[in-house]
This record gives sequence, structure tokens and C-alpha cells, in this order.
Amino acid sequence: MALLGLGVLKPFRQQGIAKALMIRGLKFLKSRGMTEADLFVDNSNPARAAGLYLKLGFRTVRRILDYEKADG
Repeated sequence: MALLGLGVLKPFRQQGIAKALMIRGLKFLKSRGMTEADLFVDNSNPARAAGLYLKLGFRTVRRILDYEKADG
């Protein structure tokens, strides 16, 4: 089972909605037998999602760097 995306519209941020959704989703998956969870987040996420995930008990285990060369 997988959760492929989670987001909160800008006008509704900073109200605990993302945290509540994450907690509810993780509890649901655990009730279905999940014992581990992986999470991927872009460090440049303007909503600072990485901070939320750290507060929920996730930890950074790997960072992936992508480089792109501009045309020209």
C-alpha cells in the first residue's frame, strides 16, 4: 500500500492539517500491517515539509542530489 502524495493548499497551511493527515494515514497503514515507512521530500519544498516529517519521528537516511545542465 502506498500514499503517493500529500499536500495542503496555501491558504490552509499552518493549521495542523498536514500533520493530522500524516498521522491518520500512518495509523491506517499500520492497522493494515505496515511495519516500516519510507518518505521522500524535496528539500526545497516551500512549505518546509521536511520539518513536519522530522517532528513526526522520521529521520534522514539518504540524500539524493540531482543536477541538470541548462541548454546552451
